[in-house]
Amino acid sequence: MKKITWIVLMAVSVLLLVSPSVNAFTLNKKEPMRGLTCMEVVVEIKSWELKNLGLTEDMIKTDIESKLQIAGIKISSKEDPLGLFGTTFLYSNINAVYNEIGFFTIDISIELRQEVYLKRNPNISFYAITWNDSGIECVEKNIVVQRLRSNVKKHVDNFLNDYLSVNPIQQPTTSQTPQKGK
Repeated sequence: MKKITWIVLMAVSVLLLVSPSVNAFTLNKKEPMRGLTCMEVVVEIKSWELKNLGLTEDMIKTDIESKLQIAGIKISSKEDPLGLFGTTFLYSNINAVYNEIGFFTIDISIELRQEVYLKRNPNISFYAITWNDSGIECVEKNIVVQRLRSNVKKHVDNFLNDYLSVNPIQQPTTSQTPQKGK
């Protein structure tokens, strides 16, 4: 009976995630990324079970920041000379529930949140989610930390694919090499 309840709960969770309202906030989730050069990374792990297995926000934050930096995105800090700290951040929300049959149900959400202003009154600003990617998975306890870190990286790869489609990496121009014998 408990197994059937668990399966029904999982099915409802999946249906909620794939509902049309999830991506209703913007028609083109790539365009708001155009011109971004730096951002913060914020990670929240809302599961004490995951923390008891040794997973920390700093581990996930380091994983994400490394991937962003490899793609040429700067990580903003409080010392940002342009004053962009706090205006754009990639937010990772991780939650998990451990069940009685030995599995974790993990929920990962990655969101790009940007400060936006009301057109009718530019003095009013707030944060809006301008890009998101998420997923739910059932994972055995003995591999949950490595699978979770791997899945976070896959979601960040999805972000980077969209980011790079509107912010291609500029290849440095090469100077002509002198020709030998002339």
